Amino acid sequence: MKSKESEEFSTELQKAFFYKSFGDPKLFIKESRFPEIAFIGRSNAGKSSLINAILNRKSLAKTSRTPGKTKLINVFVVPNRFSLVDLPGFGYSKASHAEHKSMMVLLEKYLNETVKLKCLFVLLDARRKISDEEVLLLQTAQNKNITSILIRTKEDKLNQKERAESKKDSSQLPQKTIYASSLTNKGIDEIREELRIHIQ
Repeated sequence: MKSKESEEFSTELQKAFFYKSFGDPKLFIKESRFPEIAFIGRSNAGKSSLINAILNRKSLAKTSRTPGKTKLINVFVVPNRFSLVDLPGFGYSKASHAEHKSMMVLLEKYLNETVKLKCLFVLLDARRKISDEEVLLLQTAQNKNITSILIRTKEDKLNQKERAESKKDSSQLPQKTIYASSLTNKGIDEIREELRIHIQ
């Protein structure tokens, strides 16, 4: 059963609106006025769908059938509370080595220079193994004393054996792991609660 605070927070989340897109992290950092919660992950990890589920909005964060299409930092604002920062996806298989490196530099630049980030959610398709990129991003946040949480998305696509293997894979990291699905809403309330806790 949800607490009164959690219910009220869920209602607040529905008031979120798209604020602006940024190509340079420095421009956003300079303009940022609220505490930040950031979402980061591989292209096609289901980031936009998860953000829509968390905010209980159908299409606030635009989903794309073309992985790697989003190369901007998209910022959503929950009025007078916090900014939800949707960072560009990385690791798109058709991207060149230079493009991939450039994207990772942009992501690290944001993490290293932001002063208002309260929590970083690193998204990874539950069917994939954790890679060096996820470890690097989690470690970068940890080095700055920023809470980081691993979100294993598309949990509904796992069978029992795959779920056990995925949990074993996640257990190698010290960070908390939440299994989530934007289709079944599994894990969504837990993520909302983490949001509420970290912006207080």
